[in-house]
Amino acid sequence: MARSLFLYWLRSSWHSTTRPVGRWVTRMALSVLLTCWPPAPPAQKAAVPNGGFRIMTYNVQFCYDEVSTIVPDRTAARIIAENPDFCCVNEVRDSTAHPEATMLAKLTGMYKTFGGNDSGSNGNLILSRERPISSETVFLKMAPSPVGWGDRYCVIAEFKDFCVAAVHLDTTNQGPSADVQASNAVAIATIRGAFAKYAKPVFLCGDWNTRPNW
Repeated sequence: MARSLFLYWLRSSWHSTTRPVGRWVTRMALSVLLTCWPPAPPAQKAAVPNGGFRIMTYNVQFCYDEVSTIVPDRTAARIIAENPDFCCVNEVRDSTAHPEATMLAKLTGMYKTFGGNDSGSNGNLILSRERPISSETVFLKMAPSPVGWGDRYCVIAEFKDFCVAAVHLDTTNQGPSADVQASNAVAIATIRGAFAKYAKPVFLCGDWNTRPNW
């Protein structure tokens, strides 16, 4: 009987697999029909027991590898390995041509909260195990190129007891810059103002592009 089942399953004809030749073949066919493809991400347990949680922050540089190939599956594998409850992602896109934010959410099995420019060509992403109550994107006016890298955004996801926010502050290739530091200071004030209305703790994560002596 087992040999017969495998012979039917291995045949190229889908009709052969689903022919009514016995309840075991029918059950096998239903199993094939209900199999998730592509495979679903592995089930994740709570990162920290007893009510705690784990937050991860990760500048993914648009999911490029060492030779500038876009590999969101490798980025997602890194996130899954760290097993966070929340992951704040910087330098990520969510456009028609580059839907890496959406792909990371699907690959990790987490909810997506993306905030960036209108084209989705650059922004920040919050991945979370639970669905946010609300979210917003805060525009940050920064020093223009070539002094800095241009305007930035802070994305905020609100949950029942707290908020999680992701931001990527400005920098220069030449190190500290008074103009960039000044625009970052204004950006931080803007972010703090946005947090004030939530009346609950906020966890701010991301790439702050700073050092203790800057």
